[in-house]
Amino acid sequence: MTTARSAADAAGRLELLMAVAAVADATHPLDDVMPRLLGELVPAMADLCMIEDADGRPVAVRYGGTDATDVEAALLARSPTAADAAFAGPRVLASGRAVLLRTIDDGVHRAAANDDGELELFRRLDFASMIVTRQTEGGEPVLVAGPPASIRGRRVLIVDETCDTGHTMRLAVNEVRALRPAEARTAVSFKTGPFAPDYHAFETENFIILPWDREIVQNGELVTRPDYAARLG
Repeated sequence: MTTARSAADAAGRLELLMAVAAVADATHPLDDVMPRLLGELVPAMADLCMIEDADGRPVAVRYGGTDATDVEAALLARSPTAADAAFAGPRVLASGRAVLLRTIDDGVHRAAANDDGELELFRRLDFASMIVTRQTEGGEPVLVAGPPASIRGRRVLIVDETCDTGHTMRLAVNEVRALRPAEARTAVSFKTGPFAPDYHAFETENFIILPWDREIVQNGELVTRPDYAARLG
């Protein structure tokens, strides 16, 4: 939950996103990531930022005003946010709106694995995030956060939800190969266009709507993507 400054514009938000992406690394412990993340958000984008868990309990707070220590302590001691609040953890998760990346721990591995064999495989793998975006509708993809240098000499699988033209995936592949991995392959859930990843689960010509990808920044505000809005009605 943040109280955003009205002066923040799209360019400022993109710059902030790049800074946040550098901090929100899934390879770092969550207890280390949260205070660094709050430091990027306050006061650059907000006077107050509070991170809650899935049950609405506050787990980290940063306040940029006077008496910050007392305000932060009071907010950390408050009761969980009401489940029907627009910014409540359970409601955010149920709506599919973008949320902060979590540390990929053993609980995540267990939830994702279909059997003991997959669980052991996940435990042996290292995961890292890349962020690619477009500053304008139909514009060329722009790298916000690249791959970690630790991939040098290692086998890398680049995973995305969908690929159509392949512009985003090609950018990601080029960034990965620039760090000289032993091998780089691609995988997606949905192949919807001419680009041919090394692996895909489904192939379809239908338009895929991803709940967590519905919003973009326009004129400093989050709005529904025009191509999604046209199909959602």
